[in-house]
Amino acid sequence: MNFSAHRARIAQGALWLFAAVATPLPAPAQTSSPATATPPSEAAIRSLLAELDAAFARGDVEACLAAFAPDHQGAQALLRQQLERWLQATSSRTRTSKLATTPRRIGARTVVRVRQDFRLQGLGARAATTAFTEDCFYCFADTTDGKAVPTLLVDVAPDNGCVRGDRFRCPACNYEIGGADGWLCVPLRSERANALEAARFWLLGSEVTLDISVQVDPDATPAMRVVEELTATMHRLEPRAQIAAVQPWVPPGHRHRPPTGLRGATSDVALPDDERARCYVTTFGGLQHLLLLRGTAANQDKHAAAIDALLASYRLLEECDFQVAMQRPLEHHTGGAVSGSTYRNQHFGLHLVGEPNWKPAMRSGGAAFRVVWTSPAGSRLWLTGHRVPVGMDHWDDDSADRWLLQLLAHNDLVPAAPLEAAGWSALPAFGGRQRDVVASRHKGDAPLANTAPKRVFRLVRRDDLLLVLDGLPATPEDEAAVHRMFAAIAPH
Repeated sequence: MNFSAHRARIAQGALWLFAAVATPLPAPAQTSSPATATPPSEAAIRSLLAELDAAFARGDVEACLAAFAPDHQGAQALLRQQLERWLQATSSRTRTSKLATTPRRIGARTVVRVRQDFRLQGLGARAATTAFTEDCFYCFADTTDGKAVPTLLVDVAPDNGCVRGDRFRCPACNYEIGGADGWLCVPLRSERANALEAARFWLLGSEVTLDISVQVDPDATPAMRVVEELTATMHRLEPRAQIAAVQPWVPPGHRHRPPTGLRGATSDVALPDDERARCYVTTFGGLQHLLLLRGTAANQDKHAAAIDALLASYRLLEECDFQVAMQRPLEHHTGGAVSGSTYRNQHFGLHLVGEPNWKPAMRSGGAAFRVVWTSPAGSRLWLTGHRVPVGMDHWDDDSADRWLLQLLAHNDLVPAAPLEAAGWSALPAFGGRQRDVVASRHKGDAPLANTAPKRVFRLVRRDDLLLVLDGLPATPEDEAAVHRMFAAIAPH
């Protein structure tokens, strides 16, 4: 992957976090006076969950949303979008919600983790039924009448042991943050944040959030340049944004003794409707930690002490070699490693032996893993592994084809022949199936004749994993090498 493509991928991950937190709602009406308000009982919470499950089964989006007195418009808007997508894509649906933890207090809110079992029937006579399980956090306001009034509902990634007492600690990514009063830590799925790892901290009872994501940059781009590129991308998304000058930043937890090689930078982005985003980036060689604070300027000023406390909790866990700092999170989060020209992934049980003179390197992002081989002539072969997306229970031919079409459209590519012309074939050694596709760049509806490099793809799928091998050969000899590497993917 070239420099600009990698920087764009990092910006995409950080700006997914930027775009996902929208302008806050006006403060909701008080549900009770502080003197008489009490937290909801477990029985009241279970009763509310049953009512919301029934409304979900009916497809009554408005009833689901009307139960909330939301603290945050962005989270409420995302909830509406999610509910409407499920309604539009299913003929029937059920959801069973159960408490996964006992309720606990964070600031002025009661928080409980809920496990939701979904069963969705697709549209059409032959549509499949999909069953899956998701966890989420519900937050509740205190009331005088004993009812459970939710103020926030957010999905949470499966537990990986990194969160203890709302403190996020990852030795592989070499940092910790959290544990400050009033903040709820919500780990995010890496594929949604397009990062190796990500978490969002919610200051409950307000609309202030802070996101942190982890990237690995093989070019070890300076922190100030990373912030410049992120804020420039924000300005392209919102032309009315006003970007402040980038300044050096030393994390408060390291001001007395900054680790050798740690660099930081920050900038403010003033947005319409009094919204303000504040970017913080630290780099340790090629390891990047990206922090994004969101909320209205007034609310950030009002909660400055709580924000300072959360920022003060961020720190590196150890000083180490830059190469170790970059390789360790990649190997930990993807399960793979490179040796010579070969990539092996113990977790997913596969390996690919590259051409002797092609150089492999692992990359970060939201996929299960991503590796790129580069030839002396500048050709590329990417190997990307994708887990089963949320809302599906396995990969099949149709879903893999849809994934490929989205990939082609995103990269302004058109297949040389309709996908139906050459379908899938069995791949017994890998326990799955495969197909090949040739594509080229296009302008409008017309492919560009011989002016753009040809892209060749091989898709290999198992029920639990979709592999996309994406080759960009610069010479006929390298195209033959790409196809040899296509054939070299094998179980490990």
